Amino acid sequence: MTENKKYCMGCMKEIDMDASVCPHCYYNEETVQHYPCLPKGTFIADRYLIGRAVSMANDSITYIGLDTETEEVVSVHEFYPVKITEREQDACTVSIRLGCEEIFGSCLQSFISMWKAIGSIMSEPSLPAVRNILDYNGTVYTVCKYSDSISLKAYFEETKKPLPWQKAQSAFKGIFTALEKLHGAGVIHGSISPSSVHVGSDGKLHITAFSIPECCSGNAYLAKAPVNGFSALELYGENRVAETSSDVYSLMSLIYYCITGAVPPKATDRAVKDEMVIPSAVAASLPKNSVNAFIRGLAVNKENRIRSVTELYSLVYQSGTHSANAPVRSGAAVSDKKKAVKNSAAPSGKKPSAKGKKKGKDSSLAVLAVGTFTAVVVVCMIIFCILYTTVLYKNYDVPVLNDIFASFDFLPMNKTEENTEITATTDDVQAAAPVNRYVTVPDFTSHTYDSITTNSTFSKNFKFEFSFEYNDKVDKNAVISQDLVKGESVLAGSTVKLVISRGAEQVELPEVIGLQFADAESELKDKGFKVKKVLLENDGSHEAGIVEMTDKVSGLEFDKGTEIILSVWDESEKDKEKDKDKETTKKNDKDKKKSDKQKSE
Repeated sequence: MTENKKYCMGCMKEIDMDASVCPHCYYNEETVQHYPCLPKGTFIADRYLIGRAVSMANDSITYIGLDTETEEVVSVHEFYPVKITEREQDACTVSIRLGCEEIFGSCLQSFISMWKAIGSIMSEPSLPAVRNILDYNGTVYTVCKYSDSISLKAYFEETKKPLPWQKAQSAFKGIFTALEKLHGAGVIHGSISPSSVHVGSDGKLHITAFSIPECCSGNAYLAKAPVNGFSALELYGENRVAETSSDVYSLMSLIYYCITGAVPPKATDRAVKDEMVIPSAVAASLPKNSVNAFIRGLAVNKENRIRSVTELYSLVYQSGTHSANAPVRSGAAVSDKKKAVKNSAAPSGKKPSAKGKKKGKDSSLAVLAVGTFTAVVVVCMIIFCILYTTVLYKNYDVPVLNDIFASFDFLPMNKTEENTEITATTDDVQAAAPVNRYVTVPDFTSHTYDSITTNSTFSKNFKFEFSFEYNDKVDKNAVISQDLVKGESVLAGSTVKLVISRGAEQVELPEVIGLQFADAESELKDKGFKVKKVLLENDGSHEAGIVEMTDKVSGLEFDKGTEIILSVWDESEKDKEKDKDKETTKKNDKDKKKSDKQKSE
């Protein structure tokens, strides 16, 4: 907190000192900020106040924050690749896991380069406005202007209706410009989707959820799962790589989602059998050039896809009419040309010569031949079209003909489109989504209970059953084992059973002071403690062998296996002399018996 002020950790607005629930956003200050997130109220560089964690990605954690010098609400992006880092005991400093130093260093540089590139793009409302990049706590933080927004996914869940094409065109213009500038600066987003594009309080669309290139690769430590329906084919598999055309595919998938209300089919499914169609009601509202933008922007194979946002922009925002009107205009142009030829063939006031008659007759025969040929071709085309739209479409797929006949709902080939029509609500769209969605089981043993329960990707793909047991070899809250095999492909929503470590078992230290060492040692070992004996010098006023003190307080709990040091009274010098005399006497008796035995023999 800044001096004499209290701020809500949920929205960073100033609130009364005695308020526990924010009157602005209703955030309860007792809400727990789970590990590995920074504790609420932490200061970065003695300037930026950290509030609640907004999101967690494979390479970073994003918080709402406050610039205490300018009183500006900010978003703070902390470089924290969860699989290769952890917090020190101060809960703030980032340390690198053993053996991960090299990859941490290279990824840290990628993080810095990415945010510097984004920060170099000035005055672009669809991109984060970078305020500062600073080195602190053993990692790097990027501070940006905070944008109050909701995701497109949440927006459509609220409005429950898709956007008309003209409104979508207008809304996405800024996204096209922003992506064009990002690509020019060498930044590829790699994860454009309804969750990463937000609607701001200013009514504009904003790109969020940036991640370093390693997250869009096959890197085992950082790779994030593709977004089904929005990620291009090249973002699946071990050799995945994000390119500018990958963002083209994701952008057109997102626009498709916004104007139809339906999630596009998964790219890997389309690669096997492409059943993606634009519903006829939507296609009728699209200009021909925009239909081409969908066809070329959503090509499954990147070799056939538009590669730059600039080229895509020229198709989406090119002025044009609906494709149904184009052939009519072309026919009119041909008719006008024929009239001009006819008029120029017979100048007024002159009688045609015999040669002219013959020439005219030959010309008429040529026109008749051309007309007959044209009529035959037209009839053949009509017959073929009838056959294609009623029978042949089941076995052959001709995209051009699909586009031409898409608006004729009465045709048999379009009857199957009923399932892809715009639905009334987003819930209906989700219900119509493919049921058999498969996901790859990750290695959960590299995670903790907190990192799993706060990971939105995990909660989307799996259900979890947790059990807890003591384990002195696995850190507390870390995963000991999982029942599903790492790398196995399973249905989304499958249940994963995870065993979580409680750490070493806690045992209450019993009171052993005053007991004989042998009794104390036996009792402690029965409880699972290790025992070490330390002798205390005895002036003769204490009973030898009695436990005088322990190095830890009795009644408290300690890890099973903890070593307990017992301070035990040694024998006094007088007792030692007596013991020495006894030993001498015993030795003498033993020697005498031995000597007597030898004499008798």
